[in-house]
Parts: sequence; structure tokens; C-alpha cells
Amino acid sequence: MGAENKEQGENQVVRKVRFMEKPPAFIRRPLTLLDCHAYAAVWAYVEIIEENINPDSEDSESQEPNKTYKRERFIIRDDGTIFGELDAEGITSLRFLGAKVELPIMPKPEQTWSSGGVIRYLNGDRPEPQDVFERLVEIVSSFIDFNKSLGSQKETAELIACYILATWFLDAFTVIGYLWPNGQRGSGKTQLISLIAELSYLGELILAGSTYASLRDMADYGATLAFDDAENYSGPDKLNGDKRALLLAGNRKGSQVGVKQFDGKKWSTRYVNTFCPRLFSAINLPDPTLASRTIIIPLIRSDDDLKRNSDPSDYDLWKTDRRKLLDDLWALGLSRLPEIKACEREAVSRSRLSGRDLEPWRAPLAIALWLEKNGVEGLFSQMENLSWVYFNEEKPNLESDDLTVLVIKGLVSCAMSAISANCAIEKTIWFPTKQIKNAVISIAKIEEADVDISKITSRFVGKVMQSLRFQSRRPDGNGPRGWDVSLQDLQRNCSVYGINFPAQLDIHKYDGTNGIDGTNGTRQQESLMFINDGDASSGMSKPCDACGQIAWKK
Repeated sequence: MGAENKEQGENQVVRKVRFMEKPPAFIRRPLTLLDCHAYAAVWAYVEIIEENINPDSEDSESQEPNKTYKRERFIIRDDGTIFGELDAEGITSLRFLGAKVELPIMPKPEQTWSSGGVIRYLNGDRPEPQDVFERLVEIVSSFIDFNKSLGSQKETAELIACYILATWFLDAFTVIGYLWPNGQRGSGKTQLISLIAELSYLGELILAGSTYASLRDMADYGATLAFDDAENYSGPDKLNGDKRALLLAGNRKGSQVGVKQFDGKKWSTRYVNTFCPRLFSAINLPDPTLASRTIIIPLIRSDDDLKRNSDPSDYDLWKTDRRKLLDDLWALGLSRLPEIKACEREAVSRSRLSGRDLEPWRAPLAIALWLEKNGVEGLFSQMENLSWVYFNEEKPNLESDDLTVLVIKGLVSCAMSAISANCAIEKTIWFPTKQIKNAVISIAKIEEADVDISKITSRFVGKVMQSLRFQSRRPDGNGPRGWDVSLQDLQRNCSVYGINFPAQLDIHKYDGTNGIDGTNGTRQQESLMFINDGDASSGMSKPCDACGQIAWKK
């Protein structure tokens, strides 16, 4: 399909329009993946030598070549092909790149790929993944004490190293989690995020005074943003709406925020890519929204004077050359970026976690699996086990202020009480709202949850129950309001929210061949008679206070 527009002039110009089936490719980040190739942007100083060669001139050999110096931007493809605007030997024109380059801002020189690193790459030098990983682990472990953290010193340092590597392969992931070092003053939180920022892709330590515009531009490039003193960012009442939207909208690929910008003549809307890694250091824990996207790294004060007194910004203390390591990370990201997508899919299929609980761990697990395929034995199993322990042991304690979790725990408590009263022989149990509320308050007190007990009212519990899609009813039509809770739905909610589901409530115990009322199982009426030595018949017609069913109360 086409249209022709002929312009009259000295030469006739024929213009044809062809509708494209898909938009053209763009390079909008200094390290990006397009189709099956990776591309890296380089801002390098070059010496341009122009020789005046004129065979008809007698003194052409005596003329000195003209030399100029300038910083020039180049695009390097993973196969070593270099593209640029310079018309020079060895440089392929950008016309043959197959993508339009939109990189208006140059990152800080200390964050970019050095000329020496680029030369080594163009000469065929490719770093080994295992070697780079081991150097990262050594650096992290030499500065940070992970005593009583998520795992052993080695395990936690390897988790941090996997996360650092993940920032260099960002374009291969569909979701990226956040890291939140947490601990009291002097525990090394700032030191840890500063070190990660030094090693991550375009890492930047963000202070409270940073402007929204600067954060926006860095996020658009996929930079790793490390927020120190995150108390200034974590609560909705502590951060302006634009900054908070930028923080919360960036853990998924394709996340964008629209901003208005003035080009000197008119206002236009620009859509900023907010998909990038983020780190937060804080004494407090994150709010529930951030917590669901975050791996919290607990830290305590170290008794190792060497680590306490070491500053990551003092490169003389590093056990490896920082510039060489950064160059190798650029080279590794460019040469191996296309491999990571398949590893992410395989890591997800092999993980015991799923859904939202898996999201913060997807990138580190994918990197661990990729490293295992490149010589680091047993790393994926170790990281996967660490994620499982975090989910089952650390996360429930860290999310003690999640009221939805408390309500589900309250339902489990009510169901266990019903079992004790022998009322849970049905697949669905009815609980009064007041009973659920009292159970939630009791659990909040026992767990010393960081919640205001006065806010746990029957109305609040009812709203949570409704949001979980439980059905409410009044058995007598005008009695107290309550909720029908099936053991199957309760088990599903426990699984989704990471809550231990007691074996006594397993739905399969009450259904099937060997369960209550099953072919070979115990008869329901018979089971009631074993509650105690008393006579059950006298109370059989009186409704149970817990569930409202006609069954003898214990």
C-alpha cells in the first residue's frame, strides 16, 4: 500500500510511503538487547588523523598529518562490530546498525566502558563468567560482614554478587527485585549499597536532595539507583507523588511514567522508562508495597575492625583493580546478554517459589543458574534454597505489619479451634466476624506485630474478608454476621501469602477414600463420640458458638 507525492523542481523527486508492520528498533540505553544481539554505547576520546595525500603535489610527503582530538560516541555490537558517525577506517556507518540511537546524555566517565576495555574487546578478549563472579564475591566479602544475615558469609556475599551481575543483564529480565539492607546505625547498610553502586551497571548513590528530573533520566537509562536513608522514601507521606511513582513503577519491564517537558517552544509529553534496579538502606523495614518487591538483607554491627574501618570508595583497599573489573563487567554484559533469557525461564520453572513471592528472586536465580552452567558448581541450588528459607522464615517476621496476613492467620487459628471442638468435619466452616477479629488481635499481640491494635475492628476484618472474596451470611437471617470459609480456600490463601498451613486442616483428611465419611474412613457421627467420655447426644441439637453448625460442642 503506498501513496506518491511528486515535487516539481529541476529534478523530479518521487516519494513513496510504506506502512511498517512493526516500529523501528531504538537504542535508548547504553547496554541493551535488540532481537538476538546486544549493543553497548561507548563515549571515548579518539585521535583523528587526516593525511593530505595528493599524488600531483610534489611536497605531499613532507606535509604533516592533521591531528584532532574529540570525545565520540560509538555503538559496539556483541560480535565486535563498531558503529559510529565518523567516516573512518574500521568504523561502520550507523546507517547499517538497523536501529536508531537515542542517547542524549553521556553517563559519568567513571561509569562508562574505558577505551582500554573497548580495545581488548575488539581484539577478541572475553572475560570468563566464573572469574568475574569470584572477584565480585571476594570484594563484597572483604568489605561487608554478613554475620547473622540471610545465610553464611559466603552465601550472602554470593547473593549480592548475583544481584550485581543481574544489573548488567537487565534487558534480559521481565522483572527485577530490589535490595533493602536493614539494621541499626553502624551495621554497614550505607557501606553495602555504596559498594553495590560502585560495581553495578551505571550505579549511582542517591541522596535525599536528588531532584526528580535527575532520577528520571537515570532510570530511563536503566541505571542502578541506590537510595541511602530510605526512611525519606519509604512512606507515602514522606515523599512527593512524582518521586514515589517513579520508585514504585519500575520493577517490571515496560514500566513507564509520562512527564511533561518544554522544548523552548511548546510542551510535549515524554514517556520515561522506569525499569531499573533499586537499592535502599534503612533502619526501618519497608512499607508493605515495597516489601513485596524487595529482598531484605539484615545486618548487625561487625566486630571486625578491618571491615568496619574500610571504605569502598578507597580503591587502594580493593583486592582487584576496580577499573579492570568494571571493564570486564561491560564486556561480560555485552557478550553474554542474549544467553540470560533462557536461563530466567529455566530458573523460574525450577524454583519452589511462585508468583509475587518469586519476583524479587527471579534475576538472582537466573544469574545463579547461568553461572552454574559456566563452571560455578551448585550455585543455583544454594540460591534457590536461600530464597525458600527467606520466604518461610525471614519474610513472615518482616511482614508482621501486614494486616491481610494477620487476618489469614486469624482464620487458621479459628479453624484449629473448630477442629478441637470437632466442628471442622465439614469442608466449609462459618465463623462470626467478631471471633475472627478476636483471633487477629490475639495473634498481633503474640507476634508483637507493628500494628495499631485499635484499628483491628470488626468492620476492618470484614473489609479484608471481602477483599479475599469470602462470602458473608447470617445463618438465622438476623443474627451476627459471619463468613463461610472453605478449607480449600484457606489453604490456597496460606500458600499465596507464605503462611504455614497446619496438617490437621488438610482438605484431603476430610475427603476421599480414607477420610471422614470416606469409603474406608471414620463415620462423621462416630467421630463425634470420641471427644470425651461424656454423652454426646445431649448437646447434638445446640448450635456451636464457633461455627453455628448443629454438632456437639467440646
